[in-house]
Amino acid sequence: MAAFTFPKALLRWVIVVAIAWLFMFLTSGQWFVNWYLPMSFFLLMGSVTFGVIGLGWPLAVPGGSWKPGRNRWLTGVGMFIIWFAAALLFTAIETWIWPHMPLSGAPTAQGVAGNFGSIFGIGVFMATLWYAFNGFNCRPFGPAKSWANWLLASIVILLMAGYSGSSPRT
Repeated sequence: MAAFTFPKALLRWVIVVAIAWLFMFLTSGQWFVNWYLPMSFFLLMGSVTFGVIGLGWPLAVPGGSWKPGRNRWLTGVGMFIIWFAAALLFTAIETWIWPHMPLSGAPTAQGVAGNFGSIFGIGVFMATLWYAFNGFNCRPFGPAKSWANWLLASIVILLMAGYSGSSPRT
């Protein structure tokens, strides 16, 4: 493997900045505020629940199925697809099923005070960090059952966030 050099690092940085600028200029503000921003709370949740609590389950190390000799790129792409699909699923559940409050950053008919979806998103992020990093045993099933740890963490986090942002429905 070639040495990591400053020109390679600079090239990677330029590529990431170019992608970010394209994303910023090619996406509409409405889509960003009403779809991507809400889903980003679940992307943050997934990075902690899959990586820290689930120990890389289902594909990455140490809790997943990856073994030496397997392609790391395919494992990474597979984990990204699972992570992104979970974020889409959780966003759809909280928007249309329970607690039935869209995570919109846009003002609602009730004004900013009526935007309880943002409170739910902040609750998801806060509950994720609390569950994973406060010293509570975030892996009660041990490292051998990463899938069970991930599932329990996801349920607890979503329930905590759902009740933290609950509001009277009209």
